[in-house]
Amino acid sequence: MDKIYNIYQINSFLFDAKVIHLSVVENNKAKSCPIEMHMYYDHKLMFAIGTDNPLYQSMKTNPHICLTAYRNDRKWFRYTGKAVFENDPRYSQMMIRRCPTLTRYYNNTTGYQLMMFHLEDSSSYIIDEFNNTFRTTI
Repeated sequence: MDKIYNIYQINSFLFDAKVIHLSVVENNKAKSCPIEMHMYYDHKLMFAIGTDNPLYQSMKTNPHICLTAYRNDRKWFRYTGKAVFENDPRYSQMMIRRCPTLTRYYNNTTGYQLMMFHLEDSSSYIIDEFNNTFRTTI
């Protein structure tokens, strides 16, 4: 029987992986950058990106993205869908409370903001070193 990973296992997987790669398409060209910040809250797996990041503007133009993460046990995670930015500032404030050093960069002086987003119309998988694919539920 296929193993199905649940949201808590996915969140743990991402913490173990440390770095998540965010990929977008802009002007028919792929772009990617690493992101580290994520959290599970209000039944949503949320990720963070700064308004100063060029991929932020790309995501606003074309919200269809792919997130991938790789762990030392040779399993990797792929999560694709439509990025939906959270309008409620408490999510970004919560992320900044979890990582206070972010206030050095995201503040009124710099003018940069930390934006939280989740994926909708999404699919997600964990793939092992033998290319076995396991469904995930998010």
